[in-house]
Amino acid sequence: MSTVAKLLIGVTLAGTTLGLALLAVIARWSRRRGGFGPRASVWVRTVTVVPLGLGGWLLGVLLIWTVGPDDFVASASVIVPGRA
Repeated sequence: MSTVAKLLIGVTLAGTTLGLALLAVIARWSRRRGGFGPRASVWVRTVTVVPLGLGGWLLGVLLIWTVGPDDFVASASVIVPGRA
């Protein structure tokens, strides 16, 4: 496997792991403490948008790369399920 492929897979796995970990932390926090306060809720909605969005998209990319390794990252099979 080339260095570029290792880098792509590493970044994709790291982004997916970050998104899933952040989602788990939010779920655990809200389950234990009954939700967020008004100020914390604004911060959660502001700060977590990008990591959760990228994490979900990268998870879709990993799934597509596993099922159809010849698909391009910007092809319709990757983009359309994420937009639905």
